[in-house]
Amino acid sequence: MRSETDIYSRVTAVFLALLLTVFLFCFGPRGYLNISAVKKAAFYLLCGGYCAVILGLLVCRRDVRLRRAGVRPAQIFAVLYLLFTLIATLVSPFRSDAWLGASRGEGFFAIALYGLTFLCAAQFARIRPWMAYLLGGSCVLFSLVCALQLQSVNVFSLFPEGLTYWDGNVAYRGQYIGTIGNVDHVAAFLSLAIPMLGCAVLRMRGRRRFWLLVPLAMLTVVLVRIDVAAGILAVGAGALICLSVVLPVSKRLRLMLLALLAGLVVFGLVFVRVRDLGNQTLHEAHELLNGRWAPTFGSGRLYIWSETLRRAARRLPFGYGPDTMILVGIEPFRRYDERLGKTIVSMIDAAHNEYLNILFHQGVFALLAYLGMLVSALAEWIRHAPERGSAAICGCGVLCYCIQALFGISQVITTPFFWVALALLVKSCRASDG
Repeated sequence: MRSETDIYSRVTAVFLALLLTVFLFCFGPRGYLNISAVKKAAFYLLCGGYCAVILGLLVCRRDVRLRRAGVRPAQIFAVLYLLFTLIATLVSPFRSDAWLGASRGEGFFAIALYGLTFLCAAQFARIRPWMAYLLGGSCVLFSLVCALQLQSVNVFSLFPEGLTYWDGNVAYRGQYIGTIGNVDHVAAFLSLAIPMLGCAVLRMRGRRRFWLLVPLAMLTVVLVRIDVAAGILAVGAGALICLSVVLPVSKRLRLMLLALLAGLVVFGLVFVRVRDLGNQTLHEAHELLNGRWAPTFGSGRLYIWSETLRRAARRLPFGYGPDTMILVGIEPFRRYDERLGKTIVSMIDAAHNEYLNILFHQGVFALLAYLGMLVSALAEWIRHAPERGSAAICGCGVLCYCIQALFGISQVITTPFFWVALALLVKSCRASDG
């Protein structure tokens, strides 16, 4: 069986290497002006090519046994998720737009490619230490680009001439950094990479693993400097949860760690409720815990979430179709910007919460399947992480990304990294991987 799967694991290894290098660093001659389009094309070429090769090999070699071998609950939920997404597309009132997506390029074809990439990698990946070191090396280069941009250096001419990172939200909408682009997408990538590198230092063997402290520290500095609350919360809160799961300690000590974590959470909530610490995010948390809220909280997320839920209730089973929110006609979010001295009007084309986004676009059945996939994978992580380092590492990244997703937007620029990490988690939890 091992010799039969060698060709599949080699193809998967090449795919993973390209994802962590070519895909992470690719951009076009116009830099940030069309980086989304370039990443989208690279996504279809890389993930589509990988799935096509794997499926082609399965058909040509007639490897029926491989298709039936070792299927995990997360993979079954993933198939259901794709099935319900297809139904949502077919019954969508905007069906012609739902195939490719009306605004963010996350139509059915992109989501289907996420799922197929996950299914292929979860079946055929062979997890090796070089993957962690390649991630670390790529993150060093990525951090260097970010560090130079934070010093107002226009690396690779990614910004239009005369602009830098610090002109964000003043001379242009949003903020952009690194070879990913929008800082929110960068935070999503960091919420995945930082926990994986941190856990790799704890759980891998040999002195070489301590070199991973370099990219770990560099990425952490970048995350703090770009100051995206969702990423900081995901890494901070996720790290506490991860430590209570991945440390190879006795069951009694693990329960004590979990109790300590619960106590810290309760203490933190009580403290924030009683004290207004002034910071914008903490001030808004203080107000919410005291039963007061405004639509502008969370950069308008509370308004967007309430509108998303209100509209989603009208088409609860199968939603409006993938990536069609811009066509539904939700009232734009408006806020007054004191620095610019004018009102900013933002069209709403995503829920700014990946789970609500699925509910709105693909319906409640797709959301339940998606949550079932995550819960089953993380349940196996909790069970296998103490004795399997690869499971511990991948699960930390998946968990922290899932926390970030409560405030984030799925996008072909970063979401493929998550689906691949999830696939490696599922693969590493198999008994055959030891």
